[in-house]
Amino acid sequence: MESFRSAQTTPAYPTGLTVLSSAVPPYIDGVLGSGTKQGYTYALSGVGGGTAYTCTAAPQASGVTGSRTFVVTESGVITSGGTAVQ
Repeated sequence: MESFRSAQTTPAYPTGLTVLSSAVPPYIDGVLGSGTKQGYTYALSGVGGGTAYTCTAAPQASGVTGSRTFVVTESGVITSGGTAVQ
């Protein structure tokens, strides 16, 4: 996210995963850009006109493909259930 942001003429975070996968060069692969990968569903939303973002990763089948949902924001801290992941 930071690499993408700094490469923009006016620094801004992307508005969605497809922006990252369709960039030249791409920042993520097309599978992740579609919103699902390795049993998780990913969602990225830009906030405040590109000044912030929220990205979530949730198991596609809770208890089967995973048991925790993860969230990261522009702070760079990954949380799960409101607690920082170490």
